[in-house]
Amino acid sequence: MKVRTLLALVGLGISFSPEALGQFSVSGGSAFIPSWAVSDGTWDTALPEVPGSSVVSVPEPVVAIDSIVIEGFTHAWMGDLMCTLVDPTGKEHLVFVRPGYQYSGNVYGNSGEFLFGDYEFIESGAENDLPTDDVAVDIGPGQYNQSFDTGGAFWASGACNVHNTKLSEITGPAGNWELRVYDWYASADDGSFTGWTLNGNGAGSGGGFCYGDGTGSICPCGNLAAPGRGCQNSTGAGAVLAAAGNPSVIGDTLALKALHCPSQRIGLFFQGERKLGGGSGWLFGDGLRCVGGPVIRLQTVQTDGAGTAVTTVPLANAGGISPGDTVYYQFWYQDPVGSQCATQFNTTNAVARTWN
Repeated sequence: MKVRTLLALVGLGISFSPEALGQFSVSGGSAFIPSWAVSDGTWDTALPEVPGSSVVSVPEPVVAIDSIVIEGFTHAWMGDLMCTLVDPTGKEHLVFVRPGYQYSGNVYGNSGEFLFGDYEFIESGAENDLPTDDVAVDIGPGQYNQSFDTGGAFWASGACNVHNTKLSEITGPAGNWELRVYDWYASADDGSFTGWTLNGNGAGSGGGFCYGDGTGSICPCGNLAAPGRGCQNSTGAGAVLAAAGNPSVIGDTLALKALHCPSQRIGLFFQGERKLGGGSGWLFGDGLRCVGGPVIRLQTVQTDGAGTAVTTVPLANAGGISPGDTVYYQFWYQDPVGSQCATQFNTTNAVARTWN
């Protein structure tokens, strides 16, 4: 490997799409949504026993969900319905919950219908919100915001193992991911969907190590993170480093993406030739230093409003790579407000790539 100091090569005009990096899209089959034969619609004491359900297989660890599209979705009386995404560990994440349901007054929710078509759910910024009152209105296919609020009640995160996790903060291992649509009321207004698609960001072809989730070195002040992340930061989560693209010296398309960092903060992508602590890392600020020398600084980047940063330089050139080199990558970032251990900086996990 040729060791040299990096100057950012932005002037070359080479960039990698943040949207394309590590992105996956997987689709599942249809399901019938049965009504709950014994339910009177009682709130959040026990989930309906038989949801409409469909499973997809995600071939890589998930670091964020972009959207969920429920295709050919139809159901009368939308206020009966609750939708969740279940990760391979069995943890359920709320997508939306019983539009228009009230603790008092109309305990049945909005009586409008999901009309037949494709309904896309994103975290925020969608064209529409689901109704939060009981004034009957049918809603057509389109893009809708994720919702933990019925308008008269807010789902208590963790009740019945259903958690109020923002889509961008949902992580989990490769494996089977399941969409569930529950009908909370005993009635004849059954529904169905013809399929669904899960869109998100994964950890590329893997190679991740040095996580702050207790599987390696313990984080500096006990600030453990969720599985597959760096040590916990001021966002309440740990940051993730993912890699995607072709690590080829001749046809280099490899790019790095850091997610779940504090927003609008300076960070640094860097590389090294060896794993520190046998791959478990050394204590470093609020995080773990996973990558050892000689170290090359690849690119300084400011995270965006969502706490995401992506490399825009050709990594083979920036890192002085030769065919056959195995290289280890990590991202350091500022965390000056609410720093868990008061050091004001933290790190992601690390990833490894062997170049050809």
